Amino acid sequence: MQRKKSAALDTSDNKTKRNRIKIEIIFVLLLFVIVLFMFIMSPIFNISDIIVDGSSHYTAQEIINASGISIGENGFKNIGGNYKHYILFRYGQAEKNIISSLPYVKDVVVKYIIPNKVIINIEEREPVVLIPYLGTYLLTDRHGYVVETVSNPEEYNFPKIKGLKFSGYEIGQPLEIVNEKNFEDLILLIDTLTNEDKSDNFKITELINSIDISDKNNIHLTIDYRLAVNFGSIEQIDYKIKSLKQIFNKGIGKDEKGFLDFATGPYPVFIPN
Repeated sequence: MQRKKSAALDTSDNKTKRNRIKIEIIFVLLLFVIVLFMFIMSPIFNISDIIVDGSSHYTAQEIINASGISIGENGFKNIGGNYKHYILFRYGQAEKNIISSLPYVKDVVVKYIIPNKVIINIEEREPVVLIPYLGTYLLTDRHGYVVETVSNPEEYNFPKIKGLKFSGYEIGQPLEIVNEKNFEDLILLIDTLTNEDKSDNFKITELINSIDISDKNNIHLTIDYRLAVNFGSIEQIDYKIKSLKQIFNKGIGKDEKGFLDFATGPYPVFIPN
């Protein structure tokens, strides 16, 4: 009987000890969390420097204002978003604020660097075309995003695009294009022109005034306000652009006007005015 009582007492003492240890562990952990919180909220971690990199269209102050970040606030305060943002000390909401406010911004990373620095890395959209719309022009990148409206297109060295069908627009958002295949052919044409110009001192892209993609089987260009070109379809576009550059640069006179047709046969035909 005494053995049973002794065993029961031992079990009760062990349970009491375990509970006490658990309470002590919880207390220590709670104390650690409180101390850690007080430490990270100390002035040591207040932001004193915000660095902006990669922006050519906006000033550093414009980007900082859009982000919602302020000098003097705690660096840990704005960390958040998805789990990657927490792991990498990124400001998810600040990134959203910048992208939604500044249409030229394609992507952004806002990162807190311990103890007191924030770095904002910007990737910008590159406009490639001007699209007429109700008396103005939409400056648009290769993905169809409208970065701004333009009333003086002559000050921008981008081709004016004809024949693109869409309904309305919103700055910072992609156009909802109806004839999407035509737009895809347009971007392929521009990309090919750009790539051809990279390896050549003669830049034909800078002389293109307009591109008409109304009919994807008869893509028309106007160059230097004196040469009309019918590329036909987008097929063999590399060959067509190489031929165009050679003919325009060396095959016709500097003041000569005319029509260059790639759609009538295997070789381009030039018809002078």
